[in-house]
Amino acid sequence: SESEGTEALRAHWVTSILSMAGNLIPDITHVDGTLKGWPWVPNSFSWIEPTSFATVSLLRNGHTAHPRVVEAQKLIRDRVCVDGGWNYGNNKVLGSELLSYHHSTAWALLALPRGDALVPKGLERLQMVLQRPSTLSLSLATLAAAHHGVEPTPWADMLADRQEEDGSFGGGRVDRTALAAIALR
Repeated sequence: SESEGTEALRAHWVTSILSMAGNLIPDITHVDGTLKGWPWVPNSFSWIEPTSFATVSLLRNGHTAHPRVVEAQKLIRDRVCVDGGWNYGNNKVLGSELLSYHHSTAWALLALPRGDALVPKGLERLQMVLQRPSTLSLSLATLAAAHHGVEPTPWADMLADRQEEDGSFGGGRVDRTALAAIALR
């Protein structure tokens, strides 16, 4: 059960997050600069990770059809890298194709709906996590696979093997331990 006032806090947060937006850059050539997502800091361009964070939060709070969520998902689709995953923000810089990052890819997948056409290639890209695992990448890959109805066992098993004797993950880091606990739930 939720504590008293939780709904008011949630409503306030939703209003606040919806009031934030990245700057539009309509004359950019390699991405659609007219799509509104979320920036890392005010008065800057929309990036994949903060857009994914905000989108996942709005989705978890029941705003699946909100116009900002729909537009954010378009932005995520627009910024997919040539390898099928996502980078922090763009798919190209100065005309050069960028490779994706595992954690950025997992966050983008968590923000996209099940059945999205980009999901299979994104999940295929997350298979690479198994070759260079980290607690962060394994946790996020586990969550992204499960979100899309894909068996997360390969990532979850490798993540479970990383648990330290004291029960923590990631060198005792609270953030890594919490994320691993969520993923292994």
